[in-house]
Amino acid sequence: MGSLFAESRCRIYSILQKNRLGYACRNVGKLRFPVNISSQRHNTNTSTANEEEIKQFSDIASKWWQWNNKNMPLHALNMVRVPLIRDALLGDEKSHKIDQPRPLSGYKILDVGCGGGILCEPLARLGAQVTGIDASSEIINVAKAHASKCDRVAANVSYQCTTIEQLTTTENAQSFDAVIASEVIEHVDNVDLFVSSCCQLIKPGGKHIVTTINRTPLSYAVMIIGGEYISRIIPAGSHDWKKFITPKELTKKLEEGGLNVDFIGGIFYNPLTNNAGWLDNTKVNYAIVAHKPSENYEKSNA
Repeated sequence: MGSLFAESRCRIYSILQKNRLGYACRNVGKLRFPVNISSQRHNTNTSTANEEEIKQFSDIASKWWQWNNKNMPLHALNMVRVPLIRDALLGDEKSHKIDQPRPLSGYKILDVGCGGGILCEPLARLGAQVTGIDASSEIINVAKAHASKCDRVAANVSYQCTTIEQLTTTENAQSFDAVIASEVIEHVDNVDLFVSSCCQLIKPGGKHIVTTINRTPLSYAVMIIGGEYISRIIPAGSHDWKKFITPKELTKKLEEGGLNVDFIGGIFYNPLTNNAGWLDNTKVNYAIVAHKPSENYEKSNA
């Protein structure tokens, strides 16, 4: 406990030294807690892409793989995301495959909103054939360049600059053993189109894994006030609280897409230690695993 207090004091001192507290005080005062959210999930745009969001992330494309920048939380989340995806896919095969060097061989995975490939690459190293898509051409170029540095990754991953709804017009329906939407649904327009497009591309028996942020007063305090304006470990303006989605809302949309929800769990991120793990509540970050029902499911390359 003493070491935790010491780390906290160091963190506070660092913030003061860099004048971040003054920045936070000036800007938090301008924030207003959003009360009217009646239109939050009823976007009628015909695209899931939000140009302002795309530009914001494109501007930091060159820093995607730097551990000492504001993408550190995404790297840390792999501590939770990679085992979650692996175990969801392996299912009953986990006991005899988990110790193999490439336990996901033969599985075909789509990572929607893949960014620079932070999640795609470890999945490719586990043997999966991974397709990463993102609406930012700058970020896709970064992902391709980074993947090319490792033959094992390059052989198992491919990237496309496109949106999920565009992919449904070129990719055969029900093509993937798993569709991943990690830390992306809170950034898109037309969530209904996004979810239905993801569901369309999942094979019968396949999985849909989503990690995102709940829409609660606590998530506003932690993610926006704390993360963006006080600690500034997240770029200011990265999130719109009204676009956060509750587990109940997301479950309903997944069920409307023909999926059954198997698991909902809370996730924590500790910025002091740059660690992530499971939590017994879903008030801020959470994960959902769902599957498309099928009696006779075989993975893609079986």
